[in-house]
Amino acid sequence: MKRILIIDDKFESIDGTGRLFIENAPESVRNIVHFVNKLSDYTEVKNNYEIHSDFNLDDYLWVFFHESYKDNKLDEILVSSFKSQIKNLINFSGGKESIGFHLKATTRELLFKRLNDAILVYEQTGLFPIKYLCNINYGKYYFLTEFLLSLLENGNIDAFLKSRELVLLLKIMNYSDDYINKNILPSYATLSLEELYKKMDVFKSKNL
Repeated sequence: MKRILIIDDKFESIDGTGRLFIENAPESVRNIVHFVNKLSDYTEVKNNYEIHSDFNLDDYLWVFFHESYKDNKLDEILVSSFKSQIKNLINFSGGKESIGFHLKATTRELLFKRLNDAILVYEQTGLFPIKYLCNINYGKYYFLTEFLLSLLENGNIDAFLKSRELVLLLKIMNYSDDYINKNILPSYATLSLEELYKKMDVFKSKNL
């Protein structure tokens, strides 16, 4: 399972958002999150403009980077050069306003408020709910409903009924395996495409 990298020069700041997160997070979450508060301790500069890190950025699923990061050993050009090497980059600001999701930015408040749950979902499903960390309107299991809706949009009812995602979504709603297999799935098999869409609307309304 790939780790999550957070580069935050305010990790040791007065509000201690990052430090409090690490101190209160369960061990399984702490093992997945790698915090770097001083990038210059993990990088080497060559020829005054080439910056190389001690870690492999490809080992990380997502990299969250404080948007206004400051380092007395790295100028803005070097920091920008380093960020350009990151494929799955999410900038985060110190603000508290919720922003629209566009796979590029979030806020520190939303990031640390939801990161623990996001990682637990990642451990449970093998999928990381990135939109959940970037937009307050997304539930942490949004990707399950998105996938199931895509099957229905293609008219693929058989794949919908046999999907692991449907069973997982029902289990998240506290239905037992036995009840799902004996009651819910047989019932769903009798429904029309339109009726299945209505079932999905119920799931979406719960904002799981």
